[in-house]
Amino acid sequence: MSNSRLFTKTSSQGEDRSVILTVTHLGFSNSTTIGCFDALRSGLATSSRLVIPGPWSRGAGSSYRGDDVGIDLVVSSEHPIFVMAPITYSPSLVAGHGGFAGSYEDFWEHADIDETKREVRAQIERSIIWGFDLSHIACWNDAMIGRPEFFDILVDLALEFKLPLKITKEQCEAKLGFPAYALAVDAGVTVIDHSIDLWSGSWARIANPEEALEEAASQLVEGVNEISFRVAPDTRELRALMSDWPRYVSFHGVINRVTQIRSMFDKLGIRIIGYRELRDNCRPH
Repeated sequence: MSNSRLFTKTSSQGEDRSVILTVTHLGFSNSTTIGCFDALRSGLATSSRLVIPGPWSRGAGSSYRGDDVGIDLVVSSEHPIFVMAPITYSPSLVAGHGGFAGSYEDFWEHADIDETKREVRAQIERSIIWGFDLSHIACWNDAMIGRPEFFDILVDLALEFKLPLKITKEQCEAKLGFPAYALAVDAGVTVIDHSIDLWSGSWARIANPEEALEEAASQLVEGVNEISFRVAPDTRELRALMSDWPRYVSFHGVINRVTQIRSMFDKLGIRIIGYRELRDNCRPH
């Protein structure tokens, strides 16, 4: 079963809409790593994404307890303070400051295909060596979705490792201009139907976490959706790294109101799942 829409229609509860609640930036810093595991273990989130080139990725591995964790494959590094770098020898992926390119446009211009393949594969393999039972694949800042040659790498990896790929029709059409989403599905890749990132665009202006989650829930479509956000406790590290640190902290505070959040989705008839459930449902038994 390759299309996630089939998953929801054949679920035991017969729901038409499901949602994966994903916290990102696992391994990027100590603060975000603590926040991700707090959100997963409290039930606020049902999945997270690991950043292997992040300085706290090994720390995330030491704190891993079998949680639903996927991987954000990193080939660009946009943060104004901290620069992530390749974990393989990949000269074409390195900018003048010694780390990944500062934008996906720079990545597109300079990246060698073979070096890119080797780097992202190494990130997946390292996560597995460290004990992570990966639930899905995504791409940091969607950098590999904007060019067909890099998109193909994502598709090949998803098929090889038998993992869902976090892409949506909207992402592909906006950045590629051809039916890449349909081609991925036809190739046998498990995908989702719709995603909302509460840290991007107009969503980032909604200060109240519960209001943002409720508004996002009202816009979910038939099939499998993802709502992604970020959480972290208030630390000096977080304040130094993130200019919008109060928002991380406010979302972390919603952990104390998990029951109310889940009740809100239930009242809307939306089933909460994780990527692992999607992965296992689409793998041969």
